[in-house]
Amino acid sequence: MLFRSKRVMSATDSDTEAEAIPQLSAGLLAWIAGVAGGGEAEVTPFDHYRPLWSIDVVRPGRTVKLFAKSARDTGSVLAAVYNLEREAAVVKALTDLGVPTPAFVGFHPGAQVLVLERKPGRGDFHNVADLDRRRRLGCRFIEVVADLHRHRPEDFHLDATMAVPVTDEEHALGELRIAEPLYDAADLSPEPVISFGRRWMRRNVPKRVDHTCFVQGDTGPGNFVFHDDDVWLVDLEI
Repeated sequence: MLFRSKRVMSATDSDTEAEAIPQLSAGLLAWIAGVAGGGEAEVTPFDHYRPLWSIDVVRPGRTVKLFAKSARDTGSVLAAVYNLEREAAVVKALTDLGVPTPAFVGFHPGAQVLVLERKPGRGDFHNVADLDRRRRLGCRFIEVVADLHRHRPEDFHLDATMAVPVTDEEHALGELRIAEPLYDAADLSPEPVISFGRRWMRRNVPKRVDHTCFVQGDTGPGNFVFHDDDVWLVDLEI
């Protein structure tokens, strides 16, 4: 197998910035090309706070377009729970169910790299000027989310990754109990609205749960990509 890395440099890029872009090892590239079916891997890193790569695996008659991402920095308070293993398991489950998301291709636990199908398009929904297109995309996004919600929790086979709530209190407070220690560990200045919200949620646990479904924790613009009138959910670790 052959591998080559390329980098599109802008006129404002410095040598230091270029050197700071992480590189994938030859061994890891061999693994990525292998899970994609073999070929020559061409890699383009993204300028991003989190290491991301666009990868084309080229073989006669076909180019497989991939996207790879690495784990959060260990200094992130989210990394202890909302890690790449969790996201890999979730994306694989959604891929198996046919929920629109860039499909799972592979996860390397040692290198902490998740490889996904690369979709065309963009994520800046707020920059779509055409109101009719915004409505179409918004409606399609709601259809995708509704499709996600219609699946039963057991359809995902994620028992080892996240517990399915049973009681009313578990439904209302399960994620809060995960988030609160992470928030407190960040040692942020007190936010009165957040403090009030935490207390209010504990005082107002719903007495009845209609049904249980899988949700995208921070769903909405910025966490879906779109091309023409197609929409795919992304960033699924939360």
